[in-house]
Amino acid sequence: MKKKGFTLAEVLITLGIIGVVAAVTMPTLMADTKYKQVGVKLAKFHTNLENAARAYAAEHESIESADDFASFINQYYVFKDIYSTDDKGNTTAGGSSLAATTETTLVGSKSDFTKNYAILKDDTKIAFGTGSESDIDTTKYPENKYGAASYIVYFNPNVSGLSSDAQSIYSFIVTTNGHVMPSKLDTCTETLFTNNWIVKKEYYSAKASTKKQDGKDVDVPGACYKS
Repeated sequence: MKKKGFTLAEVLITLGIIGVVAAVTMPTLMADTKYKQVGVKLAKFHTNLENAARAYAAEHESIESADDFASFINQYYVFKDIYSTDDKGNTTAGGSSLAATTETTLVGSKSDFTKNYAILKDDTKIAFGTGSESDIDTTKYPENKYGAASYIVYFNPNVSGLSSDAQSIYSFIVTTNGHVMPSKLDTCTETLFTNNWIVKKEYYSAKASTKKQDGKDVDVPGACYKS
């Protein structure tokens, strides 16, 4: 009795089908993996920043002035490099710590992140700005418990292979008591924080869902979508 087996043609056809399926599904799987990397980096960054800020605030009573904040940042972070652009558009690079303690030299802000930022050891990027009362949702984080907003830390996870939309700049408020929370004005960071930093591709989509408006279906963009 002859043993049954696969012919060469059958094997090649099967391999061809597997190849087609892999070509179709692999890009999606790779993209999903990279989005998950964003969530992992955000969770780690937030946890480490808050632990450090609360420890510093407990030891030094508060993080309120520019001196306090710069001292805290320099104590906790060692930068691979700092890029800073002056009013004339001249960009300088160099240094592993914040060299000065005024607001204008705390690297920068969200609006000019591409000009003023620092690079950490893992190649993620951060920048700094001044916080205000409007940045905190006081219904969730009352001032008497968490402290008033002092500074903002802007974070870019810098995951390669994702579009610029996915490389959002995530905003964290550092309070005088050393608590760290999403900015109320940053719906993307707030959404991810509320969902335990689980990053979904649809958060960055122009059509994450639909809603009825005047009897018609209207596209609703994701919380992290940049219009």
